[in-house]
Amino acid sequence: MDKTDVEVNLSGSTFTIKGEKKRPHQEETEKDYYRSEISYGAFTRIIELPHEAQADKARASFDKGLLEVRLPRSESVKEKSTKIDIA
Repeated sequence: MDKTDVEVNLSGSTFTIKGEKKRPHQEETEKDYYRSEISYGAFTRIIELPHEAQADKARASFDKGLLEVRLPRSESVKEKSTKIDIA
């Protein structure tokens, strides 16, 4: 796959990856024998994140078929520690 075949979207706490794996051309390996990969087609993955992410700081990279996405949590949902007095 190529990075132009993949689309990454973030909306609130919903992260979506869409793409299409193109059917590769057949390769001739012997005189009357052809080999072809049959795994192809469109796909969609929707992932509900536990918290909203900072869309303006989201980063994605695609290298050698590997998609890496980094989504930092919103400042408003980062865990805060509060000491509770024991009575």
